[in-house]
Amino acid sequence: LVLVNLWATWCEPCKEEMPSLDNLQTLFDKEKFLVLPINLDRGPQKNAINFLNDFSIVNIEPYFDDKNYIPREVKILGLPVTLLINASGEEVGRLIGPTDWTEESIVEIINNNLPN
Repeated sequence: LVLVNLWATWCEPCKEEMPSLDNLQTLFDKEKFLVLPINLDRGPQKNAINFLNDFSIVNIEPYFDDKNYIPREVKILGLPVTLLINASGEEVGRLIGPTDWTEESIVEIINNNLPN
């Protein structure tokens, strides 16, 4: 199960939710559930890495889409957007905007979608 979070350093709501995404990863085994933050900045990757360091993000590893292919593929218009992808590669959930990712209802949704 993968939680794909599309974000950018200039996105204020992304800043708001990034620490809870980092905390969410600590609640699950990375072999069963992975938080996958994909940065969409067009600038140097070091800007995104510095952003994560500034927020003490240590439990999730950033990925980069500096050509912005993913937003067109998944048809998004704003950030942040988060997709829940099951083991078959199907999107089983989508959230537009920031949230507290360690909220009980979200943890329950993830638990209900974990592979057996």
